[in-house]
Amino acid sequence: VLSNLVPDASGHIECSLDASKYSTISIIVMDDNTVNQSTVDVTSALEQIEKRDLSLSNPLNPAKYYNEMRNTEVLMKGDKHNIEDITSTNYIIIDSLERVLQVQKEVRKATGNYANDDLFFLTKWESYSPEEKNKKYSQYVCHEVNLFLYFKDPEYFRTVVRPFIANKMEKSFVDKWLVGDHDAVVKFKNVEHFDTLNTLEKCLLIAEVVKDDKEEAQVLADKIKLISDHKELKVDMVNRIIDVVINLNMTQDQSAALDGIALHGDYSQNDLYSDAMFR
Repeated sequence: VLSNLVPDASGHIECSLDASKYSTISIIVMDDNTVNQSTVDVTSALEQIEKRDLSLSNPLNPAKYYNEMRNTEVLMKGDKHNIEDITSTNYIIIDSLERVLQVQKEVRKATGNYANDDLFFLTKWESYSPEEKNKKYSQYVCHEVNLFLYFKDPEYFRTVVRPFIANKMEKSFVDKWLVGDHDAVVKFKNVEHFDTLNTLEKCLLIAEVVKDDKEEAQVLADKIKLISDHKELKVDMVNRIIDVVINLNMTQDQSAALDGIALHGDYSQNDLYSDAMFR
């Protein structure tokens, strides 16, 4: 106990104390009229707190008005996008399947959904031997894997996956689409069947209907958009998701492989996962 310490002319009190022996220090200061008490956590005071400079590298012009915006841009191969003010823009480029899967994982965690890592093996699919491919397919067979192989490994799909689906006693909509059963697929354009499909399945249906009737396919596409416009995520949720993705740049080296975002409309989490994988 150190007591009856008197401040100097500047109001400061200096004393010697081996703080390593204590976890907290209670300080009581009083004069003729008041008493003040404070408790200090010694352990946190001794620890070096890591800091990050949040100041602007280039100060903004105080004579202008500014607004913080968040946005996503989908670019196809060969497309270009110009960032006018690169110094004041935070961005992340999602240009590989590994990054898509990692983004989906982080978004799922941020939105309170289960983050499933089972499909990460698809990022290495091209490196597998035929035996390894068969083993992985037998272990993880599902609609998502079948669709992935349909688009990314047509030869394996033709020789292994398609015969397996064709021999199923009961086929789902996706199964019928994958085996090319056009007549069975287009029946789902009727109202009683259309609304049972998720967003990805509706897109597959439109891809089939357009072969017969472009105008009817456009009507179905407009219907999806109409439903989507009425079920958009709240602004604060969109901002939260984009911030989660942008922050991947801060927590991981951009050159390392990142072990969606197209979240809008009536997409469920499964819709989002599938849409991002096959876009």
